[in-house]
Amino acid sequence: MILKHLFLALLLGWLVSPAAAQTPEPEYPFMLRFAERTAVEEGFPALRTTDLPEDDIEIRLWSGFGLAGKWGEFIQRRDGVWDALQIDASVLSENGVSVVDRQVADDWDERFDALVEMGMLELPADPDPDRLFLDGFHYVLEVRIGSFYTAAGAPRWEDSELEADRLMLEVVRKIMDGISYPE
Repeated sequence: MILKHLFLALLLGWLVSPAAAQTPEPEYPFMLRFAERTAVEEGFPALRTTDLPEDDIEIRLWSGFGLAGKWGEFIQRRDGVWDALQIDASVLSENGVSVVDRQVADDWDERFDALVEMGMLELPADPDPDRLFLDGFHYVLEVRIGSFYTAAGAPRWEDSELEADRLMLEVVRKIMDGISYPE
């Protein structure tokens, strides 16, 4: 009986120890799983697990995630040529999920350099993991440069006090200013 209590005490001590209570840092934003699933269902590889040739770049900017659904803007440079498309998985999409070609601005090499300079590659996966959302508008940004990958997430809160949230909004604006629907 004493051994049973000793074993339980040791087990309980291990379960509530600081080491056991620590949770690992998320490897990517929580909402990325939903966006990634949409991309894969539409025939696109999961960017998180797909290496590109060294000089190729892909940016995926996901937005939405509330009751209205989500959208993904895919901007990519392959063999030095920039291209873009949009995945629309919103309730406004007439046929479920649609993929639409987008037009890129002529300045994407400079625009990408400016985004990197702004800190796009250093945005945190989740600047405030304790925040809870019932519904709202959220951004998830994925960037792949060759074998390098990073992802970040932030809500669309114009008045957020977090620097990472404000930077995400600036990055989003710069990306969206560089793509349009074909005329």
